[in-house]
Amino acid sequence: MLSKFEIDNFRVFSHLKIPRLGRVNLVIGANNVGKTMLLEALRLYASGGHPSVIYKLLAERNEFYHKVAQDDSATNQPYPRIESLFFNRELREGDEGAILLRACGNDPRAIGIHVEAYQHTYETPPDNADSDGKRVEQIRSCGPSFKEADFVVVSVIRETGESFVFPTNHMDRYSESRPHSSRLPEPPYVPATGTDTQELARQWDAVALRDEEQRVMDCLRIVEPIEKISVVADPTNGGRRIFMIRMPNVPEPVPLQSLGDGMIHMLQIALALETARNNRKDGNPEKTLFDDNPVASSPLPMLLIDEVENGIYHKILPKLWNFIIEGAKRFDVQVFATTHSFDCVRAFQAAAAADPESEGVVMRLEKHGDHNKVVLYDEEEMSTAVEQGIEVR
Repeated sequence: MLSKFEIDNFRVFSHLKIPRLGRVNLVIGANNVGKTMLLEALRLYASGGHPSVIYKLLAERNEFYHKVAQDDSATNQPYPRIESLFFNRELREGDEGAILLRACGNDPRAIGIHVEAYQHTYETPPDNADSDGKRVEQIRSCGPSFKEADFVVVSVIRETGESFVFPTNHMDRYSESRPHSSRLPEPPYVPATGTDTQELARQWDAVALRDEEQRVMDCLRIVEPIEKISVVADPTNGGRRIFMIRMPNVPEPVPLQSLGDGMIHMLQIALALETARNNRKDGNPEKTLFDDNPVASSPLPMLLIDEVENGIYHKILPKLWNFIIEGAKRFDVQVFATTHSFDCVRAFQAAAAADPESEGVVMRLEKHGDHNKVVLYDEEEMSTAVEQGIEVR
């Protein structure tokens, strides 16, 4: 479990140091202070800087462009805007320009993400060489401006000295459309926009008819007295899988979606918590940064939830927090969640206060010029802050 965390040169953070973390951490703050980006930094760190996670972070924000060829026609291959991951969207060579994510000094999982730019130049083969009309390609460094670069190479380097290098113009090989393994290289993440139903169905398959299924049902029953749940093919939508439920005194199964977005959000959280538990249970010892697949070493047992209160009635929130806190303790999973809701903070404070072993922390991100800082509230300070109306936005 992370006890502290430090970020350099990532997204909106030139430098951010969080000196204390708990088992369950709730992040609050105004818009554009970096709440979701803090979760992104944790995803990247927990995955060991895996290129598929880098690709996913860019894809989720549509941070791609198409290069224009010399004949002014756009190429078909999208290029990731790798500069979007760096502070002020500025690529700089050397250690000073690197993204650094670490828990503490000498952290063996600490990663640095470096970039180098390259350009293609061509020479005509000499007369005494085999002249078949082909041009000789040379590659040279383009310097810190990166403006003339034909492509950019990313290096992920750990504190242990392990490294992995890949060019950004071939990052599409790490997209979800071309998976290398069924094993997720990152901790489970519940986005504010919701998880794809087909991904939820795959997560359900992993818990169906097991003890885990009952725990997921217990979470859903916080809202409604569901008797059974199943995933079936929808003949009206090309056979895509959908969740159907049985309700008491209702003769026919009904779609889970018909109960509202809040119920789907509860399902996402419950399934993600089980995935985090399985990462803890099934994790393999780390040997290298990535294997030849490549697949990251086991991600940290962590659950990340963006806008945890989405679609959930405020009177349900205390029970949801009780469920999350109890699961985090039982499975030895660390939770990071964000919220825009004061009701959510108040519910979190009440649930944490009722459980002396919850290890709950609220952190407020603040922006001061080009710098961000964090204000921490432990459980005792949380109570006072809630009574005084802690500033959530």
